[in-house]
Amino acid sequence: MPPSPLGLLEERREAARARVEDLEAELERRYPRDRALQREIEEGLNVVEAWNRANAVIYYGKGWEISSNRREEVEMAALCLRILQASLVYVNTLMLQAVLAEPAWADLLGPADRRGLTPLFRGHVHPYGEVKLNLASRLEIGRADLGGLGTAGGGAR
Repeated sequence: MPPSPLGLLEERREAARARVEDLEAELERRYPRDRALQREIEEGLNVVEAWNRANAVIYYGKGWEISSNRREEVEMAALCLRILQASLVYVNTLMLQAVLAEPAWADLLGPADRRGLTPLFRGHVHPYGEVKLNLASRLEIGRADLGGLGTAGGGAR
């Protein structure tokens, strides 16, 4: 008699648990001595922390939490948050590309500086107050003049 679907599922779970335990043991063995691994993990944690800080700005509802237990509302809030995150990173990437296209910046930044760049900045995001949008015009991000978007005082208000 062939194994039941639940039996197969339990076998896969057990194999996954064993693999996770092996990976954890390998990490515990390598982490104290491997500086490259430490840096890689630290960089990943920095990205997660940056997203969490950005999410607190973007989704500032009741204590930065989704305040509903209804599955449809939670799903909609999570999807909207993902769209806002992707939009923020896209606009930030376009702004970075526009600035880096200027010869002065291209000559000034070295490889280490470029590795330090991230599209996860949010200083130009103003989540409180009035935001005026002109849907009849496009953002002029492709030009060298960013119209204040790349400055501390600029952006949509």
